[in-house]
Amino acid sequence: MSGKYFIDSNIIVYAHDIDKERREIAEQDIINGAISGNAVISAQVLSEFFVTVTQKIKEPLTLHKAEAEVGLLSRLEVISLDFFLVQQAIQLQRKHRLSYWDSLILACAIKGGCAEIHSEDFTHGRRYEGVLARNIFLK
Repeated sequence: MSGKYFIDSNIIVYAHDIDKERREIAEQDIINGAISGNAVISAQVLSEFFVTVTQKIKEPLTLHKAEAEVGLLSRLEVISLDFFLVQQAIQLQRKHRLSYWDSLILACAIKGGCAEIHSEDFTHGRRYEGVLARNIFLK
């Protein structure tokens, strides 16, 4: 794969999961994106990640550890949320019948110039506005 790709929060959460196989795949996706400069995330992803790893996983991270991880992740390209993206997400939700939050991910991926979204929440192999959805855990 070449070009920029958006990493959804579920991928980043798996990089901190107890499931070793998924953790390794997710870690590699993040590391490859960081090294190449091709990985893009959003402020929404950072927020979802923080809440999930401190409250919703089997072995939650401490607030201090989660904050440190957010700091590391912020070294990737981070798309900030604004009114335009909210409007675009609403339009994308209507057009593609996605959840609002997934539509906001798509809007951020488009703004970031991404060719792909790495996520479990989109239909694998489907293109949304020219952005390919890819579930990196499928073989």
